[in-house]
Amino acid sequence: MSYKKLTILNIVLVFLISFLSHFMYDFLPNNLTAVFFPTNESIFEHLKMAFTTYIITLIIDYIILKLKKEKFDNLVISVFISAITTVILLAIIYPIIFNAIGENMFITLIVYLITIIIGNIFGYKTLKTKDLHLQETGIISFIIIVIIFGLLTFYPLKVKTYFYDYANNHYGIK
Repeated sequence: MSYKKLTILNIVLVFLISFLSHFMYDFLPNNLTAVFFPTNESIFEHLKMAFTTYIITLIIDYIILKLKKEKFDNLVISVFISAITTVILLAIIYPIIFNAIGENMFITLIVYLITIIIGNIFGYKTLKTKDLHLQETGIISFIIIVIIFGLLTFYPLKVKTYFYDYANNHYGIK
């Protein structure tokens, strides 16, 4: 599988898996799913959803590459860079759009898809980089961010822009 095909696959997987992961906590409400999946409609919870979807995509990538007996030396760090870029872009762009026009599902999905594409472009560049040797760094980075997301899920900051669930008028888990 080429770098380009893997990147395109990741864009599609992240976008599609996000729809399922959006409702995972509703299907299986417990502390473990709360750490990884949205527990309310706040921007923060959707950032967490995007990040978690990349973790799922990484697992799928690994399985596919293992079955094809292929290996990409920079897979973990490239997916991490894609994930963190997507999350940062969403954290910057989405509040601006939300404050300007309010909730619009079509615009939200377009913005989400664009940030996924941009994030994966950064990941693609990392995937192609020779002699990077940052797999362990990628794994540790994923773990650190999951811990941060988990803590902020149970102890949300009182920052209305990111942590307030406007749909249900509250902070934190429903």
